[in-house]
Amino acid sequence: MDGRRSRLYAALLDESIRTVLLFGVAAALGLGSVLLFVYSPADSPTRLHLGLILCSTALVLYLSLQSTPD
Repeated sequence: MDGRRSRLYAALLDESIRTVLLFGVAAALGLGSVLLFVYSPADSPTRLHLGLILCSTALVLYLSLQSTPD
């Protein structure tokens, strides 16, 4: 068990893997919000839709600020 945990920790410390994972999460949140809006019976976006979009936007903003050179 320690082998898997240490490999996961080492992978999350790698900046390129962490960036790809966070971008994937941001894309999944955005896509989930759009799909939820399209297939929901409500005509206007709910708090959940807006929350998913805001979280996705915040992740993309974080990733863009993190990748800027010092």
